[in-house]
Amino acid sequence: MRQRPTVITVFGVLNIVFGSLGVTCLGVGLVTQAAMAPALQRFGGMQQWSATPASHAWGIVGGSVGMLAAVVLIVAGVGLLLMRPWGRAVSIGYAAWKVFWAFVNLAAMWLIMVPAMKQQPAQMPPGVLEGMMVVSSVVGLVIALAYPVLLLVFMTRPYVVAALRAPEEPTASLP
Repeated sequence: MRQRPTVITVFGVLNIVFGSLGVTCLGVGLVTQAAMAPALQRFGGMQQWSATPASHAWGIVGGSVGMLAAVVLIVAGVGLLLMRPWGRAVSIGYAAWKVFWAFVNLAAMWLIMVPAMKQQPAQMPPGVLEGMMVVSSVVGLVIALAYPVLLLVFMTRPYVVAALRAPEEPTASLP
């Protein structure tokens, strides 16, 4: 029986917890967006940036991709808890994808959401919206990158690699 480093247990559990939260929250968000946005637009109750066709579409695409990534994270967590080499590989793949996706989301916010928000009647002094978006972009990016970067760092530690290395097959000796 191989020794399990504590970090593998910790990240296995965290992967399952964060993945489950992602599935739950994104599931509720997708259902809400798909069900409520058209009705609110029809009755004139939703005049915010989320009512634009591009931002609505991005919400559904982003939420769907996020849901798939959350399921992958759960699978990675199970793999780590079972001490399978593929659990580490899936965790690294998830982390790399999540870093990439954080920058895709940042670009989408600036290319889709900010222009849509600027189309709304001005309720703030000039420059305030842009300042708020810069601050929220930086804070959002730091938060979005925190867990995947930690996951990458710890899954590439030599003792984690060694602990999750596939056991070698015993070779049969010839008589």
